[in-house]
Amino acid sequence: MTLGPYYRFVIEVDIVVKASKEVVISLKPVAKVPHTSPFKFRTIYSFLIGCSTELFYIETSFKDEMTIVEVRLFKLDMTGMMWQELEDLKDATFFLDLSSYSVFYKSAVGSQIGGCVHVLGLKNKIISLEQCLYLQCRICQEKARLLEANCHKIVIRSVSRDEAEFDNTRSESHLLNVPFDILQMVSERFSHAEIQSFRATCKRCYLATPLWRPQMYSPWLLVLNIHRGTLTFIDPICGNEYIKKTPLKLKGDYQILCSRYGWLLMSKLYGWELVFFNPFIGKICTLPKVACSFESICFSAPPTSPDCMVVGFATYEPFHVYIHFVSRKLPSWQGYRLDFGTHAPYSFHLPIFSGRDIYALCNNRKIAIFRNIGKEDFYWEVVKDKALRSCCKHRSKLYLSKCDQHLLLVIVSDVGTSIEVFKLNDSTKEWEKIDSLGAHMIYISGSSCICLEAKLPQTRNTIYFPRLLRKSHVFYSLETCRYHTFNSKIIQESFGANLHGTMHHCDPLTWIENGGF
Repeated sequence: MTLGPYYRFVIEVDIVVKASKEVVISLKPVAKVPHTSPFKFRTIYSFLIGCSTELFYIETSFKDEMTIVEVRLFKLDMTGMMWQELEDLKDATFFLDLSSYSVFYKSAVGSQIGGCVHVLGLKNKIISLEQCLYLQCRICQEKARLLEANCHKIVIRSVSRDEAEFDNTRSESHLLNVPFDILQMVSERFSHAEIQSFRATCKRCYLATPLWRPQMYSPWLLVLNIHRGTLTFIDPICGNEYIKKTPLKLKGDYQILCSRYGWLLMSKLYGWELVFFNPFIGKICTLPKVACSFESICFSAPPTSPDCMVVGFATYEPFHVYIHFVSRKLPSWQGYRLDFGTHAPYSFHLPIFSGRDIYALCNNRKIAIFRNIGKEDFYWEVVKDKALRSCCKHRSKLYLSKCDQHLLLVIVSDVGTSIEVFKLNDSTKEWEKIDSLGAHMIYISGSSCICLEAKLPQTRNTIYFPRLLRKSHVFYSLETCRYHTFNSKIIQESFGANLHGTMHHCDPLTWIENGGF
């Protein structure tokens, strides 16, 4: 079998040589090629290989010559002629040669190098990517150094700890001969980006490194690609991107409702399924179904905590407030009706916890406070502030956040021409405008508004947006009252007083914290 024109079909070629020396060649389309990589990638290499009765299709996506964005592997079901994507190679391995456009397959090799897709790049550069990771990675520095020394052949041999003496005069790689505990000690010294490259070198390095523990100087932007089933983590300070496969349990049209403590609270677009998802460790916690659609939702603690309480708000449903205590594992939600008096039902957005109380935007112009939520003496009130309403200009957006024990309100006018920050005075119930966040920073998106203490001096007193200017993330400085970008932790010159000319990431997205693990 072979690939058809433009790689759209797999074609079966049948050649028959008759007694009259006449050759009859017939072409029969067998199956469409599962082309999945978007056109934004610079280069895409596709490979087709058969072994006995098995047929495989491999697609590799490159950002540049040394950066693999994704490797996807499919196996053709000969009965139904349907492609099945493989999640695990087990002890099998593939060897791809981009220069000669050839591919080799071994169904069973040594466990140390099995389960991998090895790529020989355009300048005899070897890139090895673990098939199960689907993370963008770069060639590890040790292997790059060996390859520069013309080490085109890697010899693998088993040695004991006492025999692990290195002879620098030999041309073979000793990476696989290092004792396992030493590999673990070495991996502990790597940064996050280096760990991903190290894990992608071979299965032995993958097992020697710990689970993903990113070093986060700030919240990261998480972008969910529903159609491709991937999660993209973007470091707004350094600009690095990491891609990870979405778990099979979350396949489908899921949206991100809110983010806190390193967890996402997600719901299915069609239906009432709610789940907690930790993208760093891949853990999923399912919540009971609720027969309504929430306009907004929040939770008080990680779902693994005994104090985790989830509160959802709905306007035109049987109840206006829904509460669920995760640790109690109750099959249903508690519902509360609110008395709006002579007013039309209010809508509540961007709710946040402050102790046992919840603050939420009420009709996008007022602040509602829900006291003693989940208790018998539960009540709610609306904060009215004439001075605040005068600051809310036409088409401005409001965002709530919590800074230490204080409630903050951020008002962003259309295209960011004006940004104002207010702090709620607990005694007078009035909003006071502030000109500085001190050592704190704020990260704003449609589903989250996070205020944290800055770990880097250059990130203090700033507000970040999910917007890009020439591939760099944009932030607003309350000190300069202008927008800036970062370049490897170095602040670039300001580019203006509004967000004109910037690009917005595609939804669904949110800012996500480390979570402290």
